Amino acid sequence: MMSPNWLAPALLFVALCGTGALGAQVEEPVVLRDFRLQSAVLVEANGETVSSVGFVPEGWHPVRVPSTVLRALVADGVYPDPYVGMNNMR
Repeated sequence: MMSPNWLAPALLFVALCGTGALGAQVEEPVVLRDFRLQSAVLVEANGETVSSVGFVPEGWHPVRVPSTVLRALVADGVYPDPYVGMNNMR
C-alpha cells in the first residue's frame, strides 16, 4: 500500500504552525474585565461612541463573564433568581 506524497509535508506544516515556528506570533491570552450591559433602547450614544476607549457607561449593569443576560440582571438585582421558589413565574 502506498502512502500519499503530501502527508509528510502537511504534518510538518501543522507541527510548525502549532509551535509558532513559521513566524506566527503566539500571544498571551487577553484578560477581559469590567463588562457592562444595557438595553440598546436606553442608550443614547451611537455605536462609535460606545465602542471608543474613553466611553464611560453610567447606569449600566455589571456583568461577570461568562454569563447570560438574565444571569447578569439577576446578579445585579433587577430580577429575582428564577431558580428560587416561584420566582420564575414572575
